[in-house]
Amino acid sequence: MENTQENKINWFKQIPLEYLYLNESKRNSIEKRLGKPFDTVTKEEALETELIINLAGIRWLSEQIGYKYSKITINSCSPDYAAATCEILFNACEYNKNQEQIYSQSASAHAGNTKSWYKEYLVEAADSRAFCRAVRFYCNIQCVSADELGNSTQIQDDPNSSNEPQVDALVEKLKSKMTQKGVTFEQLKAKLIKEKIDGAENFKEIKDFPKDIIFSLVSRMDKLKDK
Repeated sequence: MENTQENKINWFKQIPLEYLYLNESKRNSIEKRLGKPFDTVTKEEALETELIINLAGIRWLSEQIGYKYSKITINSCSPDYAAATCEILFNACEYNKNQEQIYSQSASAHAGNTKSWYKEYLVEAADSRAFCRAVRFYCNIQCVSADELGNSTQIQDDPNSSNEPQVDALVEKLKSKMTQKGVTFEQLKAKLIKEKIDGAENFKEIKDFPKDIIFSLVSRMDKLKDK
């Protein structure tokens, strides 16, 4: 297996191509970077952040490492919103310095960030997303998982699309929770850096956080005691 300079396995390099496919929401940036039509781009040419890993690939990763258990906790559930946390006890291996390690991640699902039949199964969507995020972040995989993808009409590279009103509402909700729980921006940023959230080192305000991260943080705040 290929190792990084820190003597950690580069799990992305191990993923079979059958579990990966191009992220169409990156169409514009991919075409600009490579200078050719999106339909002619191969998986091998794409950057890690320009690919999507399917659920089978996430399961493949978890099985390669091995784990003692995977536990899902539903943090919030309503007809319009669901949030879950997945906790996994990974087996001891070279990647974790031959020690068992517990790792967890949270995820949310609502009508605005789900698509297709998942809109009717928000708890299941949050459950699956939390599992995918736990495995993906533990392995330091930068490509998003298929189960984490939001509404297909929200194309990230489209300069004419805007979801600012929704983002603003989320930001205000998180700020309110932070005040209630006595949590600072610096503490949240440090947490995201520790969890290896892409670009976290450059976040300068709450609004810089990815929308799915904001949803996750709002849910996680509910577990904290008020200051």
